[in-house]
This record gives sequence, structure tokens and C-alpha cells, in this order.
Amino acid sequence: DVLNNRVGLSPGELVWQPDDEDILVVCENSDSMAIISSGSLEVRKIIPGVSRPRFITATNRDLNYGFSTGLYYAYIIAEDGATSIFESGPDGTQGIGFDTFIGIPALIGQSGFPSPMVIQPNPNSLRHSAYIAYRKDGIGSVCDLFLKDAPTGPRPIALNGILPDPNFRAKAFTINREFTGVLSSPSIADLALDDLTNIGGMTSVTSGYTNVKTMPHSAKGLMRGPIPVSAPQFLFVANANGKLDIIELNTGQPYVPAVAVPGLQVLCHFWRQ
Repeated sequence: DVLNNRVGLSPGELVWQPDDEDILVVCENSDSMAIISSGSLEVRKIIPGVSRPRFITATNRDLNYGFSTGLYYAYIIAEDGATSIFESGPDGTQGIGFDTFIGIPALIGQSGFPSPMVIQPNPNSLRHSAYIAYRKDGIGSVCDLFLKDAPTGPRPIALNGILPDPNFRAKAFTINREFTGVLSSPSIADLALDDLTNIGGMTSVTSGYTNVKTMPHSAKGLMRGPIPVSAPQFLFVANANGKLDIIELNTGQPYVPAVAVPGLQVLCHFWRQ
């Protein structure tokens, strides 16, 4: 990191931000996250502040959907389940975002996600949603973390001094729904969603902040204009005991009995990160 003279140690999980702006990498032994420009492939900056970060996912910029904040967000989960939210820039005196960690989500009845195991983006969300697999009260659970509320439109950083929460600036992240008590194991290996209904073949709209040429067809971005790229019906949960749970998203209940898949470790769908 030439900007701050920092070094990221033990790079772990990484994601490619869906607008093709940045590559985000958690650095476990330096308690930090590195941001690599996808255009130059150079380290743009390294941000400290998360103890033993393990899991990460990133969202699209909401330029014309949701609350239209003009920003993208990333959720970083530490080894102990503590969760930090990264808010994109541009920063500075004329900026609309901090381009750094802005805090932890205020969750009712819990401080984080104990024994975190997986995080994946929700491709059917207008509000920066992600599915998180963790162990709640000793039971395997999957919840949906999302941006519940925010002022509409880009909010200049210069206004943050008049708010009680200067970093979040009246933005509220919380759990939308949770699937618990329906999984085959307290240890979850991976998550995926179905791609049965999707508009991935439509032209992808990238933000004006990216400096790399992208493929407009079948892009990995989670939005096509103001429309989510996919409308999944099922959540697939791979368990460490070799059972595959298929949960119907509408009901939150198993669609069929758990499927035995010995040695199951990885699931995949097109928009996973």
C-alpha cells in the first residue's frame, strides 16, 4: 500500500466487486482489508480495523435502484463473528462515501454472527443483501443481512457533522429473515442459490467509477439496470455431515428431504463470489 505504507499479511478470501471497480482481499494476520484496483491491478489502499477477518462479500453501486446512495458496500466477518461494513467512495471534501470501514451493524439481540462459516451475495436484492451462514445457539442458521433504511440519493460527507451517527449517516443495516432449525447440521460448508429465473443475458450497466473495459453480456454484476439479475426459488445449504438441504425461500422450509452427498464441500451458482 503505497498510499499509507501498509502491508497486508496472510491474504485470505477475496471478492471481485460486481461493478468491476475493485478486488477486495481480507488479510488475516494484519487485521486489514486490501483494495486492489481492477483496472491497474495495483493495491489502491489497505484498511486496518477488523481483527482476524475471514469472510467477505461485496455489492453493486446502487446508482438507480434501492435508496440510490451511489455507493457499494462490503460485509467483512471476523473469525469471532464480529461484522464490519465497508462503504465505498469517492471520499474527500466533495465525496459521498468514506471508502473505509464505517462500523458494525446494529442487530437486535446479537452482536454478530458466532462461528461464521460462509457469506454469499443475494442476487435478488435491491438493498445490498447477503446470506450469512453461522451457528446460532448451537444450531446451524442462515440469515439475510441487508440495508434496511437510508436517506435517498447520494449524501455528501460534509453533512455528517449534523447527524448522531456520522459514519452511518442514518443508514441502518439489519437482518431481513433467518432460516434456523431446518438445517441438517450445525456446521455449514457452503451456500448457493438456483439460477432458474434470471436476466443475466441482458446488457450489464457498469458504474462510472470503473476504469476497466468489461464484457456487457453475461457479466457477473448483480443488477441489470434497476432490476436484480436473478429471482431464485431455492437456497442450497451444504452441510459438513454430507447432507444437502434445499430450502424453499418463500416458505423457509425444506423443499425435499435432505439429500445425501458424501464429502460435499462446495456449491456453485453463477453469481456466487
